[in-house]
Amino acid sequence: MKKDIKIKFVEKELVSIKFTQINRNITADLAGDVTGSPTANSVVKIRGKAIAAPTASDDAKSIIYDLTTDTFIYAASGGVAAHEITYDHSQLHTHANKTLLDTYTQTEVNLASAVSLKHAEAHTIVSHSDTTATGAQLNTLVAGGNTSLHTHDIYALDTDLSTHESDTTSIHGITDTSDLALKSGNINQFADIASAGADIESAVTLKHTQNSDTVLDSGQPNEVTAADIRTHLDLSHYSSSDFDTDFGSKNIEDLSNVAFDSGTPSDLDVLTYDSGTGKWKSVPPAAGAEINLSLKPQQAKLPSSNPARIDGGENNWRLLFDATTDESATWEFILDDDYGAGVLYVDVYFTMASTQTGVNDITWEAYVMKLTPNSDAADIDSDSYDTVNYIQHTLANNQTEGYLRIATITLTNKDSLSAGDYLRIKIARDANGTNGTDDATSDAEMVMAIIRE
Repeated sequence: MKKDIKIKFVEKELVSIKFTQINRNITADLAGDVTGSPTANSVVKIRGKAIAAPTASDDAKSIIYDLTTDTFIYAASGGVAAHEITYDHSQLHTHANKTLLDTYTQTEVNLASAVSLKHAEAHTIVSHSDTTATGAQLNTLVAGGNTSLHTHDIYALDTDLSTHESDTTSIHGITDTSDLALKSGNINQFADIASAGADIESAVTLKHTQNSDTVLDSGQPNEVTAADIRTHLDLSHYSSSDFDTDFGSKNIEDLSNVAFDSGTPSDLDVLTYDSGTGKWKSVPPAAGAEINLSLKPQQAKLPSSNPARIDGGENNWRLLFDATTDESATWEFILDDDYGAGVLYVDVYFTMASTQTGVNDITWEAYVMKLTPNSDAADIDSDSYDTVNYIQHTLANNQTEGYLRIATITLTNKDSLSAGDYLRIKIARDANGTNGTDDATSDAEMVMAIIRE
């Protein structure tokens, strides 16, 4: 059954609709249902549809809907058209979650369409934050349902949504899709890769393959084959002063022969290859290469003033040096070309002419003079010795006569002597103790002296 509706105006807006007597009209009652007096040409609305303000001539007229103009108009009593607002009990609409509003402004056709399109079932409504959805909330999604949980992007989810840990904002700390890379192998995430794809492909193509690369710098002057690389040397164990990296224009042709024994080399040592160990080692020069000059008593040149005396009356030659007067003798040599400016020493072999009492000292001196041929402007007949070198030698307690002793003088002052120079050397006893103590009480008998390196 269809019933007519009576409307009520409050401040020109429809605020309620109620059932009246059983007729087919919507009745506007100026006397009781309109608050205030609408002015001329003012407009009221029924649920958004414009309707002119009633006048005295519209009193008791019905309000009807005009489909052509899409507005409500006033009509004389009994003049209701086919498009009045009606209510049909047969089209009652219900909803599982919210009661239907009592007020409608749509037509019967629209209301019927809304009913036919109502939701068939109630969905579970759950809350969520602006950043995450919990696992329980994800489980409520069904196939064909909503494609987005909310307005924020989801960057990464477990394969099985039901096992995804709840309340996590990202997977493995990923917060930016630019950090993600999909790959079929083992590496699925990259951080801060700046190289272009072509550069990465080139690096893979040119990568080093262990134990199979044949050369480094192929075809270039610096080419090194795998066979050339033998030993890794950790330079952190050595200081830069331990290496001489200046090879000049020479190249080491066979790196397999370059290996060195450890140890500290001495001056003038030479490198020698040891086939037994397969290494190079530092050794002193061969015996024939060292300077070794003999100063024999019978070959001495005696000065005109305070000379030592040559004595050949016993079983050996000897030079006798007085106990109170400084006496000397000289020898001459051309220094061997093998000499490399190393340190020179003079070994003086001597005995005492008589047994000493207690502990005594004797001081021996050595003077060096050199002339370089075609270079020095000096007269060979004139002495021009460098500063004296000496050694104070302590004899044994109660030194016995005739017992051989040796005193070594270091030739620190050698007049810039070099290979091929003329050498004059003077050996003297400092009997008066000018440079060192000499309190031995008899002649010193020099039987031999040797200049050596």
